[in-house]
Amino acid sequence: MALNVPPILLIYPVGKELSVRASPRQDCGTFYAARWFTGDARPAPDMAGLGGSDDYKIASREWESARDIVQTYQRHDILVRRYRYVREDVMAQLTRMSDPAAADEEPDVRKMHKRRTDVLVSNLSRAGEVLRNHRALMQKLDLALPVLPPDIDLTDDPAAYEEDPS
Repeated sequence: MALNVPPILLIYPVGKELSVRASPRQDCGTFYAARWFTGDARPAPDMAGLGGSDDYKIASREWESARDIVQTYQRHDILVRRYRYVREDVMAQLTRMSDPAAADEEPDVRKMHKRRTDVLVSNLSRAGEVLRNHRALMQKLDLALPVLPPDIDLTDDPAAYEEDPS
């Protein structure tokens, strides 16, 4: 924290070194090593020290299964951001509807705004449903649920909502 850099740059100096020793048996590109560390790149066979291709296949499947956990939390962050984004659109539209400009007094314009508001409210409902369903999946996988920001109030009771078909 005191250095004002992401900690991964202390481990893998991306942009400062071309390669690093990622394992006792292999040097690799610094950016590749950083991606491997964060779960964005599969380890090379030499990194694992595995000679046979069957051993590497097994190790790769295990690594990918573990990486899925990281991706589940990344998806949660994306869904929280999406929910907030859609909610901001709804609030802006509702504000516009409650304080209409002169041009908005036209019946056709009001109908258009009403339809837009309905769509946005539906999108917000769906964004909340998807976030709740993702959190239910995390519970089923026995993963610790991230604390939701205080401005998002959704129930985490899996019985309160249905399965997400996607």
